[in-house]
Amino acid sequence: MSNTLYPNTFQHHNAYIDRIAYFLTGNEEKVLNRILREIMGWEKGRAALATTVSISVLVDGKFSRETGERLASGCGLKEGAVRSALATLVEYNIIKRVGLPDTDGQTYALNLEWDSINWQGMEEKRAAKDAVFAAQMSVARQSNPLLLANTPPVEQEAPPPVGQEAPPPVKQETKKPISKQKSKPTAGAQSPPPTVPAPPAQKARSAPSSSVNADLQPQSLDERQLFGKLTAAAESNGRKPGTARFKTVQQATAFREAVVILNGQTQSVIDRYLQNGKYDLSGVINYVAGAARKTAQANSQPATGGWQLPGGRTV
Repeated sequence: MSNTLYPNTFQHHNAYIDRIAYFLTGNEEKVLNRILREIMGWEKGRAALATTVSISVLVDGKFSRETGERLASGCGLKEGAVRSALATLVEYNIIKRVGLPDTDGQTYALNLEWDSINWQGMEEKRAAKDAVFAAQMSVARQSNPLLLANTPPVEQEAPPPVGQEAPPPVKQETKKPISKQKSKPTAGAQSPPPTVPAPPAQKARSAPSSSVNADLQPQSLDERQLFGKLTAAAESNGRKPGTARFKTVQQATAFREAVVILNGQTQSVIDRYLQNGKYDLSGVINYVAGAARKTAQANSQPATGGWQLPGGRTV
């Protein structure tokens, strides 16, 4: 067995990949890897299996004090997501807080005593998440017959076009125009004013049906929370909030399908979008739909491009 040490690398215990990663979310695994880099990537950290890490390093990365050059990137997460991931890693006893935080940050130590890790807590959380996902998938399959089975679409041949002969042209005799004689106006008589044609009557726009209006209104808790957060974001930026309903049926359908796939994560996805200082309805629905597509792909959905829903939409 070779003991070669490769430059610009650090040791990463196999258990973090082989056993622990299965129970962690993407955010939690990002934060854990960043802490492992700070501990195992430096001689002082390897000797103590601990180091002091600040929230700014986890969020923004490390910079040179002399030149301001970026030395390392952060986790790519907002501060709230980093703090939440740290709390979960400590709860599972994967890492331990040592002492109280100071101006340099909080000291964290690795826990290599695998039997003391909270395996039961991780397994229960994973089982609960899988149960919720399975229940929501069952509801989705009942309401969308196309999701009942992951079968490819049936190929059908288009029928041949029906040949039709063009009818012969109808001959019509042209009539000679009848010449009209203009009468000479009598002296002192005034010609009548020209007749102005009346403008064509405009068709009155039909009011949208009551069923369409009902579909645009928020119906679930996730939808009411969506419009509540958009209203709060607009008011905090000194803008007038928009109407608390979807603008089109397509928007409502896209959001409701995404809620099913995101499996309880819809509000956290909305919060990530609003943290960028944006609060438009179309933008947040596109963002939520994009997150749903990524979630479907991550959960080993069919390789045909995702979940095909009624109307030919794929999420």
